Amino acid sequence: MSSYLEIGSNGTLHVGEYHPAADSAMKFFKSLSIGERAKIEEAFASTALSGNRLSEICLDTMQRLKHGKPVSDRYLLGLCWVIQDINVEKVFEKETVEEGEYDPIIDFAMKYWRELPIDLKEKIEERVAADALYGDRVSQIIIGTMRRLRNGEPVSDKYLLGLMFMIVWARLEVKS
Repeated sequence: MSSYLEIGSNGTLHVGEYHPAADSAMKFFKSLSIGERAKIEEAFASTALSGNRLSEICLDTMQRLKHGKPVSDRYLLGLCWVIQDINVEKVFEKETVEEGEYDPIIDFAMKYWRELPIDLKEKIEERVAADALYGDRVSQIIIGTMRRLRNGEPVSDKYLLGLMFMIVWARLEVKS
């Protein structure tokens, strides 16, 4: 009859040895379509923004896999367990907001606007103002929206989201 230690010693991973289930986890991960991976990554990204540690770790693991960087078996197994545990279809079954219904994207956009550094807002406004002066209608609307927000005046959801798109675009341009 074997003792517990003898049984346990065969079931212990050696230093540097990966968990054999990692092969199955990788096979499972690769079986997900690009669309499924994108939806899962989107879910992790949105909850990671609120400080959800599990989402932060899973998001980083997915990004490492996407970019061909090494991932430990522990992280891969954890990621795949979480993916299997969540019902992806349930998470994304309601991707639209009905008229008059609370829209968390608008809250996110306002939070993003409030947290944007003032110097970056000024750089973006300078860039867009030049086009607005030459009659570019989109730039005129963006400048008007930025000024209304700065003055604490209400703006429509449509204009706010347009501004957020322009800010993301401008941030990419300012960085390059």
